[in-house]
Amino acid sequence: IDYEVIRKEKCLYVTKAAKGSDLKVGDTIIQVDSMSIEETAQNNKVFLMGEPYNRQAHLWWQILMFSKMITVKRDGRELKIPTKLSFNVDYEEDKNVEW
Repeated sequence: IDYEVIRKEKCLYVTKAAKGSDLKVGDTIIQVDSMSIEETAQNNKVFLMGEPYNRQAHLWWQILMFSKMITVKRDGRELKIPTKLSFNVDYEEDKNVEW
C-alpha cells in the first residue's frame, strides 16, 4: 500500500502518503472491508499481539495490505477506496498535522 497509518481510538489516521496516492496525510480511515476499525482489530487481535496503539503501525500496514476496500473520511465526506499494493514508494509527509 502507498500510505502509512497510526491508530488512535476508533480510527486509523494517514501519517504518510505517496505522491499520487488516493489517500492524503490527515485522512481518517473508519472502515476496512466494511468493518469498523474496532471490529477489524478484534478479528486480528492475535496478529496485533496486544501491542499498544502507538506500536501497531507496521501491523496495520499488513492488515490493510490484504484488505480489498477502505472507507475514508475526508472533508466531512466518506469515500470508498480500493486497496492497491505499491512498492518502492516515495512518501510525502505533512509536518503540520498533529495526532
